[in-house]
Amino acid sequence: MRIFSERGFEVATLDEIARGAGVARSALYRHFPNKSELFVAAVLQPLVDFQERYLHLWREQVDAPWDDERYMRGLVTVIVDICASHREAMLGLITAEDRLDPETADRVLATVGRHFDDLVRTVQPESDRRGWVPPESLELSLRLLFGSIMSVTVLHRIFLPADPSRRPERGAIIEHVTRLFLHGAALSERPGG
Repeated sequence: MRIFSERGFEVATLDEIARGAGVARSALYRHFPNKSELFVAAVLQPLVDFQERYLHLWREQVDAPWDDERYMRGLVTVIVDICASHREAMLGLITAEDRLDPETADRVLATVGRHFDDLVRTVQPESDRRGWVPPESLELSLRLLFGSIMSVTVLHRIFLPADPSRRPERGAIIEHVTRLFLHGAALSERPGG
């Protein structure tokens, strides 16, 4: 993704990518039939990593459930860290429709949709147990949570203050988003709930 990001999808070559990865070009072809397939795998890797990290988070608390705030903070932290560590891939995902042929772009979007479907199925029992959102709005809630965190993490130059003295630290962003998604715009629990 670094080379795709630096050079652009059209200009980046498999030779450059192989050199950057420290492998022979033939090794790339053993796993990916063409540059588009390599790009698809690279932009989808953050979603694969997210699924694994989320399942680990869930398993940590399944036998002794965490309170809502700790659980949401864990979920938000996973999303922030995945987006930050895969910034180039997330940018590639954002621009996939414009960089790829329509068939490959459609496949990327369909795969992203399947990842969200899997996530909804995984999170649904926990959300039901906690009474967070009605089942019919869980998918939209998860997409909005992921999308808002991705925006502020990946596009931080746009969405966070440019002045370093006003730019929030990672922990402050995690806390704010945690409270925002748990309690709404009030950022604190309402009396009686």
